[in-house]
Amino acid sequence: MLLVAKFGGTSLSCASQFEKVKNIVKSDVNRRVVVVSALGKRQPTDNKLTDLFFSVFENRSQSTYYNELWQEIVNRFVTVKNELNLNYDIKAELQQIQDGLAARNLTLDYLVSRGEYLTARLMAEYLDYEFFDAKDLIIFNALGEVDLVASYDRIKSIITSDQKAIIPGFYGADEFGDIKLFSRGGSDITGSIIAAGLGADQYENFTDVSGVLMADPRIVEDPLPIPELTYDEMQAIAYMGAEVLHRKSVAPVKQSGIPIQIKNTNDPLAPGTLINCTSTKTDQLIGIFAKKDYTFLTFDTKRPAADISQFFAGYNIKIENYVLGENNVEMLVSTVDIKYRFEQVVDELKLKLGVGTVKAKEGFSIVKIFGRGIIDEPTFLETEYLLLEDGTIVVATPDCEKTIQALYDNLVLRS
Repeated sequence: MLLVAKFGGTSLSCASQFEKVKNIVKSDVNRRVVVVSALGKRQPTDNKLTDLFFSVFENRSQSTYYNELWQEIVNRFVTVKNELNLNYDIKAELQQIQDGLAARNLTLDYLVSRGEYLTARLMAEYLDYEFFDAKDLIIFNALGEVDLVASYDRIKSIITSDQKAIIPGFYGADEFGDIKLFSRGGSDITGSIIAAGLGADQYENFTDVSGVLMADPRIVEDPLPIPELTYDEMQAIAYMGAEVLHRKSVAPVKQSGIPIQIKNTNDPLAPGTLINCTSTKTDQLIGIFAKKDYTFLTFDTKRPAADISQFFAGYNIKIENYVLGENNVEMLVSTVDIKYRFEQVVDELKLKLGVGTVKAKEGFSIVKIFGRGIIDEPTFLETEYLLLEDGTIVVATPDCEKTIQALYDNLVLRS
């Protein structure tokens, strides 16, 4: 049996968290492959290590501010190394990186990837596992996408089933060997690809919560965990903003039929959430999630839906929801997608689709209720809302959090 375990930044914030990870890994001889994120925040006032690396690159010409940022990075790594009594010469490694920055011969992707790389080097020594660099395992093609087939072949050719391996998350390399980053939270994707490439029996994702929760704990106090989800449900929830697992990390293990287990590093005996191809429960509330910053667009047109969809796809503007009337369209799109090119989009709508006046209103959010066979129209909300299909509610953004709380109170606490 083989377990691939990925530990997020909160699991690796300081020496005491490293010790928790070690206890978890050593508690099961099947946890032979471990993927790590960069050191996480020790306290809320800390800067994220990845953000620090980005800031260092952007401010490398501003000596005073740059030096402050760089020293914060050095202190974070050196503190962990010293408190764990490790031999790895991380100061020398950091000096080489700094020299490369001074010489202007480091790419942004390379620099930012050092957070995961250095964390993995520390963890490899601490666990007495062998370090494998992700750049040698995960291959990006010319389009900037992961070549899964080539990556799986590479993984299987380098890591044997009986080796104990530590792998940094968040990056791979392109066809020329240059470092290429995933999107933020991409260490989850690394773990998934490694698990699929090795044919693992389970992919464990350790974070700071006991599984996927029914609502954002920053909004709802102590929301209940969701015992089990299907792959598709997890992808949908992740799309709606559940940060516990990157939505793109589901596909590789889904294709291979490998279950995902979301666990809590700080409470490893808690059941967590199991993600698999099917669910044993057919009548279950899953959760309540939200995405903010949407804009309503309204315009008159008699063009078919296909023409409208094709037009917005050409601008990479995702239509979240729309209502097509006989002579008009109302649609909801991401404010970020359209805000800075609104005038261009309007001009092209008039030119290409013969649209008249286009009205836009910002400040909306989507709240979605996920469940199996139990969702009825919620008539109890204390705020105006627009109920769309599939348990989706559109509210003014200032009402978003109280809407989530009202839904949770009524659907969960009073059930």
